[in-house]
Amino acid sequence: AILTASDMIAIVAINVVFAILIIYTTSAASKRIVGGIDRFKRYLDDLVNFTFMRRNSVEKAKYIKNDEIGLILKEMNEYYETFDSMRKEDMKVLGEIILTLNKVEQGIFKCRVKSDSHNFMIQALKKSLNGMLDVLEMNMTNIKDISNAYANNDYREKINIPTEIKDNMLELMNSINVLGESLGENAKSNLVNGQSLEQNASIMKNSMQNLSTKANEQAASLEETSATVEEITS
Repeated sequence: AILTASDMIAIVAINVVFAILIIYTTSAASKRIVGGIDRFKRYLDDLVNFTFMRRNSVEKAKYIKNDEIGLILKEMNEYYETFDSMRKEDMKVLGEIILTLNKVEQGIFKCRVKSDSHNFMIQALKKSLNGMLDVLEMNMTNIKDISNAYANNDYREKINIPTEIKDNMLELMNSINVLGESLGENAKSNLVNGQSLEQNASIMKNSMQNLSTKANEQAASLEETSATVEEITS
């Protein structure tokens, strides 16, 4: 079949229309993909800053389209909510740790961290701190009880020092035990000296009584002698 001029014009027009549609579709898709990637990149940057505590919150993705980028943004929103919940747990535990250490600095050892976290590192830190406080409180209680006993002149007991105690705490406990031994020896020595002094005092008392008796006898003898002298004088 021979194409007429009008047919050729129609074919060219159709091709031009298809070309325009293809260019428009490709451009729109490209803009949509680039825009989605930019949104994803901004969201990811915000999450990274939130993760490393450079910011306190992240603006969640909104107006999510039903495409591949939209599905990724939905998952990132869910991830952010989960991570935000975990971070709040971590901050609560860390806050209690700071308050607990502040009380320990004041000499209060009965405080403990009670909050929990799903972060195994934060949980391990909490467990380690509470364990340290348990041992520290037990040691300080032993030191207090033994010191009170020494203050009441009871030197029989000594601090039972656990094998894991080292350095300054070990020196402190050993020093208190040495002090108790020294005070006990002094108490024994004072008791012996007191008993000896009591014996000497008793001996001296008996000697004084004997001396008093002899003095009385001597006085009586002198009175008799004086009477005899008076008779001789008369």
